[in-house]
Amino acid sequence: MPQVRTHFALLLALVACGGGGKKANPDAPQQQVDAAPDARVCTTLTNGTTDILGYDATNKVIVFGGPGGDAGDGNPLKLQFEFYGGIEPSLAGTFDLSQGNQTNYMTCAVCVRAFSVDAQGNPIKEFFQTGGSVTLTEDPLTNEHLVASFSNIQLQEVTIDQQTFASTPVAGGLCTSYGSFNVDHDKVPNAWTCQHTAYQDGTTCDCMCGGTSGIMDPDCAIANATVNGCTSGQVCFKDGCVTPPANDTCGTAVALTLGTPVTGTTIGATNNYSDGLQGTTCTGFMQQGADVAYSIALTANQAITVTLSGLDATYDGSVALLGPGAATICDAAPIATCVAGADANPEGTTETFTYTATTAGTYYILVDSFYATEAGAFTLTVN
Repeated sequence: MPQVRTHFALLLALVACGGGGKKANPDAPQQQVDAAPDARVCTTLTNGTTDILGYDATNKVIVFGGPGGDAGDGNPLKLQFEFYGGIEPSLAGTFDLSQGNQTNYMTCAVCVRAFSVDAQGNPIKEFFQTGGSVTLTEDPLTNEHLVASFSNIQLQEVTIDQQTFASTPVAGGLCTSYGSFNVDHDKVPNAWTCQHTAYQDGTTCDCMCGGTSGIMDPDCAIANATVNGCTSGQVCFKDGCVTPPANDTCGTAVALTLGTPVTGTTIGATNNYSDGLQGTTCTGFMQQGADVAYSIALTANQAITVTLSGLDATYDGSVALLGPGAATICDAAPIATCVAGADANPEGTTETFTYTATTAGTYYILVDSFYATEAGAFTLTVN
């Protein structure tokens, strides 16, 4: 079942550190709560290697970042440079971080943040800009490329309201300064091991290029994209080459025996079936994930219980029953023969439904997922 998730799904680094997508309308009346730093002596730090953390073209957000030293509490800082379109007339030029929209996280278009984290990566303290300037050679959103000069960057400890995103200084909190430094980074993650031009070129899924981090080429989400890096007959799945399951379509469905569980996987399968599965007599949702098929012969008035269990912890599986008929009923667009289904639970949990056949014949069971990027192992049982 699709769960409520952070709007900026790809900005996981922000969410994990207590933030998320924003913003309020900068032209609306609001209280600017950040103030100039006080007379405390702030810790002088040096930023580490910058990487891209996320990009959302629809909401006009791009985020870069990297290690940021230790603010003085013995915990490492994660430093982030966030850029939001639609707030300033342009994101090319020089921005004073102590003036105008840049004085509060609620309204900033050019935002420098940091998070003090524990050994498990959980946020302990948050920091936001109070001084310095940033000169952007070009709008970072235009070409997904940050070319920037940061000068005399100062941050102070704040709290950030999770509803309004307003940043408020912490009385007596820590503060840091980063002096001056330059950043030049494109949209390609540092872990990418292939040519930069191959990353998100819009045509080819370049597999096995993510290094030890397993970063996936965004082109692998393109339906029927040409795949580089895999042998003949393999497909790319999360930056790894796998052999597709043999029962990828209803035409190659595996026959089931009542009462005998079978194990399977959707990893490496394609998304063959989706439109029509969202009906109230089916799963209730479009199923955009990889899918595999099974067949079973039923007699009139035969009652069955279909159970999808043993799912991987990161796999939100669904199950649907189509029929009766030949394998070609699965190819209808939209599918019109789904008689039962289930997609009621989150990742890693069981899905089940019961059905009494009104007509004898061959029925097809589709194991699928609402999420286009999710696939995994499972056990399917029909009793």
